[in-house]
Amino acid sequence: MDKLMFPAVFIEKDNQKGYNVIFPDLPGCTAVGYSLEEATRNAQVALELHISGFIDAGEEIPVASDSKFIELEYKGFIKMIHSDELNILKILDSNF
Repeated sequence: MDKLMFPAVFIEKDNQKGYNVIFPDLPGCTAVGYSLEEATRNAQVALELHISGFIDAGEEIPVASDSKFIELEYKGFIKMIHSDELNILKILDSNF
């Protein structure tokens, strides 16, 4: 398995400190964090869990969109998040 990278949309919370993160190519894959660093770490974990779910179910992993073509519906920015193959293998081995 190659290292997979997906664009994530980081949205600053209006009335609170922190970020919400969504993956346009992976419906239901979300993360949050109080700081950009924490939101990025949590987004990577969410991505790895989501990819593990596809693999475990025998489903094809979606192809990541080019971040240049993602339209932001909210005030935010796009950051590429990569998966760590070792973490995915650990998740699959644990029979989550």
